[in-house]
Amino acid sequence: MFNDALMVGSPNFNDRRLKPGLLTVEEAKKMPPTTFGITGYDPLRDEGLLYAKFLTEQGAPTNVHVFRALPHAFRMLGDKLSASSGWD
Repeated sequence: MFNDALMVGSPNFNDRRLKPGLLTVEEAKKMPPTTFGITGYDPLRDEGLLYAKFLTEQGAPTNVHVFRALPHAFRMLGDKLSASSGWD
């Protein structure tokens, strides 16, 4: 499913589209402006925060929005969750 979403036919596990943490310092410096929406209960929360920190340290324009105490994909709950308006 994830390979299809990324349009990666034959995944190479050194492909930075699959593992952006493999970016070199020089590659990170060339990254476009990046926004992170990270939820407090996401299993990849810490990885997202570390990646955002890495990009910021290399001078890449980076915005980080942390949605504390919310699960991954909380936005799928729509208007049933008031925090969804903050995401939008």
